[in-house]
Amino acid sequence: GLNPIFFFFPKWACGNTSELLAYYFMEEKGISVLINTGGRYKEKDKTYSHEWIEYEKKYIIDITSDQFEGRKDQSVVVTDKNDVWYKKFKEGTTITFNGEFSRCFKSDLLAFYKMIVDKIDSCS
Repeated sequence: GLNPIFFFFPKWACGNTSELLAYYFMEEKGISVLINTGGRYKEKDKTYSHEWIEYEKKYIIDITSDQFEGRKDQSVVVTDKNDVWYKKFKEGTTITFNGEFSRCFKSDLLAFYKMIVDKIDSCS
């Protein structure tokens, strides 16, 4: 079954999802990307965190921004790194994805990745 981390997708799934997408870019397209981790911002009495992919240090690719209020229509975002919405997050750590999942549930993420690619291949 699906790992519980994805039950509330896209909420609370941005880190794992960013790693899955980075793995896809690396394995299927031969593209190296960065993952911006730990970005945070505070609004009223809440602190928000988020993670996304960066390509060529110029572009943001984000497939979980729709977890945030006011972005429900933003399920897939490809934008300039200077996008105002992303600037409000205090820059976390930007790391080059090296093909290794860094989270818990590593074997579950790899199995989920294979399931996604199989589904993509069956639709081609």
